This record gives sequence, structure tokens and C-alpha cells, in this order.
Amino acid sequence: MLSMARFSRDLHFGRSLLILASRSISSFSKYTHAIIREISPTLPEEALRLSNEAIVNMQVAVEQHDRLVNCMEKMLGLKIIKLPHENLADSVFVEDTCVIVGNKALITNPGAISRRNETKLVHRKILEMNYFKSITNMSLDSTVAHLDGGDVLFTGSEFYVGINNGRSNVEGCNMLSKVFNEYPVTPIDLTKYLANTLHLKSVSSMLGYNHILVGGEIGEELKSIIHKISGNKYLITSVPDTAAANVLLINNRLITRSSKEFPVSIYSLKKTYSNLIEMDASELAKVDGTHSLH
Repeated sequence: MLSMARFSRDLHFGRSLLILASRSISSFSKYTHAIIREISPTLPEEALRLSNEAIVNMQVAVEQHDRLVNCMEKMLGLKIIKLPHENLADSVFVEDTCVIVGNKALITNPGAISRRNETKLVHRKILEMNYFKSITNMSLDSTVAHLDGGDVLFTGSEFYVGINNGRSNVEGCNMLSKVFNEYPVTPIDLTKYLANTLHLKSVSSMLGYNHILVGGEIGEELKSIIHKISGNKYLITSVPDTAAANVLLINNRLITRSSKEFPVSIYSLKKTYSNLIEMDASELAKVDGTHSLH
């Protein structure tokens, strides 16, 4: 999902691209629009994943995706911009195709060759909006720079980028720094976690301005890394389940995975966030999908 508000920040939940409202701290997580894509019927067989053990129930996946989109539109007041899947297996994970902060947009160049055509339609839609002061297409500027939006965590004051040898590399991180030169950009090496996590935001997301959520053992290591890099600048909350750490904070409401999936983690979040909305994402999770990625 790609979402927008008056356009000032990065993407979340994997299935949508969110565009934020303004650069002020008070408007962090305020959105007006969300760009989403339909689920391709080729997803169950062809979508990239860490493991092929689980079989995706396409009907349930579509129902879960539709519930998320309906929630964003009816409960959170977002205008939904829906793009077709174009028979691209991973295209529902639209977050990976673009990074947006303020009135700048960076069209990414995904590391996986099978995903690079996904950026074309997103690029056209971003151009049609006629809002952005700067739109950079990474693939036109560099043949070696690769970046997935799911590896880009914007804290409100800087970027962290997961570097993982295939999807996002140092050259892609450098391109992000060039486009968003007003913000520090710090790479985090995820190579040793490749067997267990797909993206940086598979194990982390934002709970507020300079407030990070991490999950599982990988999240605890990430917490230590970020504290060391930032000098304990951030408030970092931990939950026991890795996948439960990917949440969407939209217009002061927190969308999480369901307590049916992760009872301990969601109970922990409920103690702090009374405005929590639970959404089951069990089917797209079988192809390593998260809330921010679709």
C-alpha cells in the first residue's frame, strides 16, 4: 500500500503506499490517500518468498486485503487509488516500488528482476498526481543501484535502510541519500538474517515520531544496533513475535496483525494503544507479506 496525506513520509504496511501530510512532528502519520494494487492470480504460485511450504488461499487473501482497504477508506478516511495487478505476482506489495517524503518521490529499482516492471505503473500514477516537486527514477540514474521500499524505515528525522545483498544494496542506499539529502541515511546490514526475514520493515515499523517497534529475536538485535548508532535517541518498543512488529500508524490509529495470529504481542500493544485496529494478514504472510507492504 502506498499512502499519501499532504505528502510527507515513507511507506508502510507493504500492501499500500501512504503519502503523508506535512513535515511537522504533529502531523507525523497523517495521511489523505493510499495507493494499493489488486492481488494477482499468479501470486500463490509465483510470488517471491523465503519458504514454499505454505499454500496461499487466494479467496481468503483477497478478502483480507479488501478488509484492510475498506478500513483505510471507511474508518480512516483515506482516498483509495487502486491500481491493477497486471499479472505481476508480487505487485500487491506496492510499498517496495516507491519512497515518498514531503514533495519528493523516489521510484525504486527492486533487486529482484521479476519485480522491476512493477515500478512502471506506479511511476505513471505519481506523475499524474502533478504534486511532486521532485520525482527520481532510480533505474534511469543507475544500473547497479537497487532498493526495495520495504527496506526503508523513515523515523521522522532520518532513514534506516536494510542492506541484504539482493533486494537493497549500498548503491541504492546512496541514491536514497542523494534524493533526500536533507535527512541522514544509515545502512543496516541484514545479510546474516536473510534466512529469516525479507525486509527491514518485516521486523520493524514506526509507532510514532522517533518511536520504533521491533519484533522477535531479530528485532532485539536491531534494537541494539539502532541504539548504538543513534546514541539512544529513539524510544524502541519490543514485541515477542517478529511479524507482529509490522504495523501501520494512520491518522492516529494503529493497524496491527490480529490477536488470533499473535495473542501475546497484540495484547502487549493493546496495553498502550487503545486505538488499535486488528487485521488478519495470514494469507499474504505466507509469501512474506506484511501490512505495510501491501
